Amino acid sequence: MKLKQVFLIWGICCLFVATLQADGINLEKYKQLTNIPTLYVETFDGGDITSKTVYKYCRLIRVTDGNVEFFDSVSIRGRGNASWGFPKKPYRLKFPNKTKFLGKGFANAKNWTLLCNGGEKLMFRNGLTSYVGSLTGLKFNPACKFVDMYLNGVYRGTYQISDQVDVRKHRVNIVEQDTIVTDSSTDVSGGYLMEQDGYTEVGETYFSTPSGAHIRVHSPKAEVINSRQLAYISNFMKTMETALFSSLYKSVVYGYRK
Repeated sequence: MKLKQVFLIWGICCLFVATLQADGINLEKYKQLTNIPTLYVETFDGGDITSKTVYKYCRLIRVTDGNVEFFDSVSIRGRGNASWGFPKKPYRLKFPNKTKFLGKGFANAKNWTLLCNGGEKLMFRNGLTSYVGSLTGLKFNPACKFVDMYLNGVYRGTYQISDQVDVRKHRVNIVEQDTIVTDSSTDVSGGYLMEQDGYTEVGETYFSTPSGAHIRVHSPKAEVINSRQLAYISNFMKTMETALFSSLYKSVVYGYRK
């Protein structure tokens, strides 16, 4: 590396540190707690996150092996259903701009999640499942990067940074049907983003399979999807499930593979 480049990088680093100090941020107090990164979440009002619907602004400081990253004007709120009732809360992050929060090979997106994994004592089953899924060659596995998290200076435990599941590159990479279908000849075979969901939200689209699985359709969105699209995807899922539960489920001709 040329001397000029070294001085340029050094100057940028000094400017970055000076900016943080000018904003009243003392970098000396941000330490890495263990051998995984430490994430500091500081709400602008200094208060706790108590709502799953109302965002509040915060800053994030992440420390990884001596490297300090700063993210300003990030929005944070609660998330989850049953998990929101745990003493250790899960959260959703929304950056002001698309951000590669986990670096190369992961999504460039505004929305990310902080999973508490509060329902199991080992705290790594979601991470293990993601890793096993990657070994099988699945096209999408929710990201898993563990961090020690502080919220407003109070240690809250080990959290998992993961994807907010949505349609985009490095997430669910499908072609969205984002316009209302009016022509009976329009191809409605895909793509669809669905979730097996135990909860029902007003204004969302759901259907049930023969075994009683409750399926929520995230895309196309409720205001876009029409009866022909819903009939297509619900019939597809019912046919697949019937084949899966049949005695010929392994058959190439009659089983679930088809």
